[in-house]
Amino acid sequence: MIRFPCPRCGDHIEAPNLEAGTCRACPACGETIDVPDPAIRRAVARLDSAAFACRCFAWTYSGLLIAVSLVALNQGSPWAVPGLFFAVVTGFGFAMLARLFEFLVANSRG
Repeated sequence: MIRFPCPRCGDHIEAPNLEAGTCRACPACGETIDVPDPAIRRAVARLDSAAFACRCFAWTYSGLLIAVSLVALNQGSPWAVPGLFFAVVTGFGFAMLARLFEFLVANSRG
């Protein structure tokens, strides 16, 4: 059984799994609603988790590389500037990946 709320009145509706992706009328208000597919909801939840993980990793990884590069810069290491550049580029890359996941989640929810 698939359980979901009516977007118009908020009444809780139940539909058999075979009706996933079809239309059904809300018993309370009569609004025609699409019966959600549980597999799509699980995929959206996974994309949401992936976006959060990418964002966390981007901040953590970039922050760590920047900290290490600043210590190297303070000690006069020739690897400090390339390390800072690498931190910024990889952090930006993971942040863009997180934005892609967030875009996919937003567009899959309609």
